[in-house]
Amino acid sequence: MRANRPPGQGPAISICGLGINPPTDATLEALRELGACRVVFSDLADKKSYSWLGRMVGRLRKPKDAREVVCAARRGGLTGLAVWGHACHTSPLAFKVAELSRREEVPCRFFGSLSPISSVLARSGVCLGWDRRSFEGMRAYSLKAILGAPVSPRNRLPLVVFSDNGSPSDWKRLADGLLESFPPEHPVDVYLSGEREPRRVSLGRLPARTLRNAVVMLPGLEHA
Repeated sequence: MRANRPPGQGPAISICGLGINPPTDATLEALRELGACRVVFSDLADKKSYSWLGRMVGRLRKPKDAREVVCAARRGGLTGLAVWGHACHTSPLAFKVAELSRREEVPCRFFGSLSPISSVLARSGVCLGWDRRSFEGMRAYSLKAILGAPVSPRNRLPLVVFSDNGSPSDWKRLADGLLESFPPEHPVDVYLSGEREPRRVSLGRLPARTLRNAVVMLPGLEHA
């Protein structure tokens, strides 16, 4: 996809999030911005997603590190970085590129995607739940927030927990806490960085040791 405007002449970086289910979660605004870039870097792990992105932009490369992206921008023109998830909160590479570009005074802009929570709910088949007072809704917490405060999971609302840097021990603490209110066989959809489709596991078998940058979704007890 080519943008209607030509790329800028000066060095600049556009960091574009593609969502947790590219290309479905990518926005037209982000794709147009990537299409205007002289070169686009991406660390997408999913081969189909990476191939799709290569068809949408002119020149696509996998970066070795953040410095390679910033150095490419300093050579002139607009340089793109396409990452899984949210441009600001999900990708360690995007964070490092943003920090380095700030230190080296290279302009950097961010373009978002469809909300990870919206994506999870859209693909789960569960849009809304209800609590004992019949209020429809859902619950969403960062992993740090749900571990750091008393949050009762004892209702029927869908629960989404997300983190870009959670440790395996933190994810295990979450699973152990939820097992006090949900049966071990309760389904959990796990959305990992770079993967297009979720992994359906049971709560009792949540792969905590392999989780770090992830989104997990539990349907309410009435929707399992």
